This record gives sequence, C-alpha cells and structure tokens, in this order.
Amino acid sequence: MNICMINFVEFAAESSRGVVLATLFLYTKSLGGDLAFMGMLTSLFSVGRLISSTVFGWMCDHYSFRSVYLVSSVICLVGNLIYLIADSHVTGSLTALAASRFIVGFGAGNRSVCRADVASITTINQRLTYLTMLATVVFLGYALTPGLGSLVANTDSYFLGVHFNRYTSPGMILVVLNFLTIAGMLLE
Repeated sequence: MNICMINFVEFAAESSRGVVLATLFLYTKSLGGDLAFMGMLTSLFSVGRLISSTVFGWMCDHYSFRSVYLVSSVICLVGNLIYLIADSHVTGSLTALAASRFIVGFGAGNRSVCRADVASITTINQRLTYLTMLATVVFLGYALTPGLGSLVANTDSYFLGVHFNRYTSPGMILVVLNFLTIAGMLLE
C-alpha cells in the first residue's frame, strides 16, 4: 500500500462529512425534516464512525489494511447510494436519509486504520512527516470539500430513475470517490 492511496482513502472518508455539509439541512427540509432532525443526522454519522473505529481496528489485527479499506469503502458506497434515493422524487424518506448518514459514518470510521497503516510502512524518523500529511488530508477533506457541492448546485436531471439535484448531487460526488477508492485498492 502506498502513502498516496492511504491519503486518498482518508480524503474520501473525510469528504463524506464535508461534501454534504452545505446542502444537508436543505435536503432534510425538502423531505419534511427540521433543525432537530438535522442534528440527529450529524450525530448518526458520528455514532456510526465511533462504532466502526473499534470494528475496523479489530479487523486490522486480523486482516490486511487493504481488505479493511475495501470493506469501509463498500459500506460508504452503499450509504451514499441510499443518500441518492432518499430524494423526494424517489423514496422521499427521512428514514433513508438517516440510515444513509449512519452507514456512511460507519464506513468512514477508518481513520485509525489509516494511521496504523502509515505507522507500519514508515520508519520512526519518517512517521511525524507522514502522519502530519495525513492530518492535513483530514482537514482538506472536511474543510474544503463543501465547495465541491457548488460544482453541481444547478444540476436537475434524472439518470436511471435517480433525481440529481443540488441536494442529491453531493452524494453522487461521494459515490464517485468511493468507486475511485475501491478501484485504487483493487488495482494497487
């Protein structure tokens, strides 16, 4: 596993929070939710991440880092696909939106895996540099990716029965990131 792929895995996981940040409340509101429901969505993501951190940590002790990355990315992919179909033009379901955020949070709980992987492939003298790079990627994934949503803000189309609009298109960005992560893992 190379350091660039580890950083990409972490970027995709952190983007799971950042990309939807700008539109999640409006998406919630379009489905009949309120500010309290938005708070619950934020919490569900974090609870999913909390639970999976332990599970993925255990998996690291028993399986390869690559297999843990693949599992976490597939889980995120499923959660982000559910995010797309929660739209009012498809299922119109706040429950689907809530399930999506929990599942994506669970899949994104691989930060400790990334750190352990960096520690395993670096020397003690290199470790601080590479862990600092990983921390920077976390910041970039969370703080800068809400701007990615602006690239699809004017989208309003249907594809394979899924409505892509300013609320759901950030989920499609995440689906693409998940596919790229999975492909990167399989091709490396």
